[in-house]
Amino acid sequence: MQLPKSSSSVPSDLLLAIREAPTPKIKQMHIPDKWVASSLLQKAIRRGQADFALAAGSFLHQLDPRIVWRRLPLIGWEDVSFGDLDACCNASQLARNKRLRTKLGGDWHTAAWFISRFCGAPKNRITDDLVTVLEHAPSAPAIISQVSKLDDGDLRRLLTPTDRCILRRAAATWLLCGTDKFPSEAMPARSGDLAAYFRYFARDSAASNLAVIGEAASKSTKTIFPALTAMLWEEWSENQSTFEIVKDQLNWNATIGDVPAYAYDGHTAKGSRYLRKLGRVDAELAIWLIEVLPAELHVPMLKKFAFRSVASLCNQLHNWGNIQKVRTLADSVGFHLEQSVFAEGMELFRTAASRFPIEEIG
Repeated sequence: MQLPKSSSSVPSDLLLAIREAPTPKIKQMHIPDKWVASSLLQKAIRRGQADFALAAGSFLHQLDPRIVWRRLPLIGWEDVSFGDLDACCNASQLARNKRLRTKLGGDWHTAAWFISRFCGAPKNRITDDLVTVLEHAPSAPAIISQVSKLDDGDLRRLLTPTDRCILRRAAATWLLCGTDKFPSEAMPARSGDLAAYFRYFARDSAASNLAVIGEAASKSTKTIFPALTAMLWEEWSENQSTFEIVKDQLNWNATIGDVPAYAYDGHTAKGSRYLRKLGRVDAELAIWLIEVLPAELHVPMLKKFAFRSVASLCNQLHNWGNIQKVRTLADSVGFHLEQSVFAEGMELFRTAASRFPIEEIG
């Protein structure tokens, strides 16, 4: 992997590749609104379905090109990450340089190139999975409480792979960057210094450009994902030759009109209505929700079940040590429930969704 040669430039060979690439044809399909389009863009990229991803991206671009260029860097850092770190870094840089995008063939031509590139890349979702575990695992509050008592110097000493607890390192990262910038109900209030955090990693010449680009990407995406990527850099560099590529069992292949059913997640109007209805029409699922959670958490839990069992699935996924461990844990936690209780609810949700699919009752 070759990161950009400077913190402010995109490699010339990549610029040439973008400019000379043919603009792809767009699949003709009816997409009902921007929420479905935004969902479809990200989930089709995860599944490597370029025709759907490009159609969704084109729809959003016609509404407002800025929507696409806000979404692409976020998708890159959340879903692709080490699968194609070059593309994540370069998409982040080009998202801030409209003049250069114009020279490369225009906003849409450049965006379409990155959408296609992300679709073809292996996916690596360890940063998002770390956030899920810190916010929902039963063991997380104790770890966060322990780490939050440390000063900045001690927190920095936790960042290297010599600390074997990846959750402790992730919590240290979050606190050093500041929960004032990246708020979470799971994390205590603490002001951070984003620039100082990334300067710590810039000491390594191999990661210096990632540090500069990551700092800017953290600000533009308003997420902790680039900072977690920097934290994992050393460990990834040492283990990248051992990566395997695995495939999720992709389900929900049905469509609603022209759109794959998986695009109707809990953030879309139709998907939200479906989850509310599913939580009522399936008796076993309804009883589990009532017995385990307060009423205000029923729909959020159903959204989490839908995400872990459908929306987060990928066609190509990095598989090595920590990635698989963290993903397995992220797939089994929610609202600090014991894993066995969460697993029971997840199985009931999958059974209910199979019995009452969205294309029939949504």
